[in-house]
Amino acid sequence: MKRKKKEPTKKPSGTPIPPVPPKSLPERLGISGEVLKSEPKIVITGDYMIEIFNHKGIVDLSEHQIQVNTRKCIYSIRGVDLMIATVTDDELVITGTVVLVEKI
Repeated sequence: MKRKKKEPTKKPSGTPIPPVPPKSLPERLGISGEVLKSEPKIVITGDYMIEIFNHKGIVDLSEHQIQVNTRKCIYSIRGVDLMIATVTDDELVITGTVVLVEKI
C-alpha cells in the first residue's frame, strides 16, 4: 500500500490590515467639526474663562452678565467682573469669575 503524500497546507501570511479611512476635512484642517459646521461651541476653562465659537453677536453686556447670541440659542453667562477679552467674527472670549452658564 502506497502512502499518499501530504500536500503542504497554506499558512496565512498574517492578519490583513484593514484600510485606513481617509481623514475628514476638520481633521485635515486641525479644527473641530462644530466650527466647520457653524455649530456653536463653548470651551470653559476653570471658572475664569469662556470661549464661544460661531457666535452671532452680543445681546446684553454688564459686569455681572453677558448674553451671547448663537445660531441655535442665546447663552447667558453670569459672574463677577465679567469682560470681553477677545471678539472676532466667529470667536468670543469672556474672562472674569464665571458663576453660571445657561441656555435661554
